[in-house]
Amino acid sequence: MQDQLKSEDVQFGIIGLGLIGGSIAKSLSANKFEVFAEDSNQSYFDAAIKDSAIVGSLDEINTSKDLILIICVPVSAHESVFLKHLNLLNEAKLVTDCSSVKNSVLNDLNKNGLKRDNYVFSHPMAGSEKSGYLNSNEKLFEDKTCILMTGEETQESSLRLCESLWQILGSKISLLDLKDHDSLLALTSHLPHLISFSLISTLAELKLDSNKIFSGGGLKDFTRIASSDVKMWKDIFSNNSENIPDAIDKFIEKITLFKNYIVEKDLESIENFIENAKNFRDENL
Repeated sequence: MQDQLKSEDVQFGIIGLGLIGGSIAKSLSANKFEVFAEDSNQSYFDAAIKDSAIVGSLDEINTSKDLILIICVPVSAHESVFLKHLNLLNEAKLVTDCSSVKNSVLNDLNKNGLKRDNYVFSHPMAGSEKSGYLNSNEKLFEDKTCILMTGEETQESSLRLCESLWQILGSKISLLDLKDHDSLLALTSHLPHLISFSLISTLAELKLDSNKIFSGGGLKDFTRIASSDVKMWKDIFSNNSENIPDAIDKFIEKITLFKNYIVEKDLESIENFIENAKNFRDENL
């Protein structure tokens, strides 16, 4: 099989048909690839069949044809998936996941006797506060960044295949050292969600009438992610508990510094703090 994926040469298996898995299935099917899948929620599977996003279950995969397997389940479910589909994972030309935390996935790989030269870690930086197959969208990944990471044993050909997969889905590829992923994402993704959850929790404790929450657009925009899937984020926080507290500590340092400027009415420091934040945001995000 060449690095450039062709529908006549390769078939896809997707484990998990939620927002991410369902969107991948829809996009691949729109690009004329055969997609097989499974999900613990039968209604997701049935809906994907009805939409022609998939053609059947993993049991119907053609064993004589090259397979790319994509795992789109919560972090804590990876070990059970690895054990259940050991043969498929070992036979596939490429296996990748879409998890937001990687160290636990790596640990599950290492302790379950899997072939690791075909494994590439993927993290598509695309999503929504809405979850589930019914919110999936074949254009979800277009013009979004997908971070790719390799293990020590990953073959170059597997990485090239994974790059081709995400390019078909419309993503821009960025490579990252696997050991840096969880600490970096603790700051750039997990901490913003934690802050959003915490701010909404603070407002909830005030027990204000809804017509007294004068938020304008800013509060809604900032806290939109507080509507994210509860179980998924419980899973992320618990599986990145080594790095998220460090991110929180860094944030508390900045909040405390800014608080002191306000208490001291240090107008110059307040202005500089805001100006520096604004400039970094405008230049980098």
